[in-house]
Amino acid sequence: MQGNLPTAVTAELSLRMVVDSDATIEVPCSLEYRAEEPYAVRATFRTGVADIEWMFGRDLLLEGLQRPSGEGDVVIWPEHTGDAPLILLALNSPSGQAVLECDRPHVELFLRRTFEVVPLGAETLTTDVDGWITGILGEGLTEV
Repeated sequence: MQGNLPTAVTAELSLRMVVDSDATIEVPCSLEYRAEEPYAVRATFRTGVADIEWMFGRDLLLEGLQRPSGEGDVVIWPEHTGDAPLILLALNSPSGQAVLECDRPHVELFLRRTFEVVPLGAETLTTDVDGWITGILGEGLTEV
């Protein structure tokens, strides 16, 4: 029954921003995955002042479960120290940098749920490339 399949997945997580080796600050985060954007994960960090939104590849998040992945603005890697396995996320922007940690099982569950929406490797089946091209070309056209 195709009509009953989910088209989006969200997860509310509590991440910890690493301040120094002994201190962290809790940062609520919402992860969102939608079939319309099958390659992307949207992360919204709630700072108490303003929401900060980042987008990165689902494949980057998946690869970051196994080994350090990404370069530049977003880098994700597993950490196996302490009692619970963690995933670390480094964000770099012109306005600053942050390293956040999250319990690995929460990230794994979120990713498994995204695969129910769009299975890994089936992203092109949900992507309307012709629509994107029409939209891009249409934005440049004006009626005379």
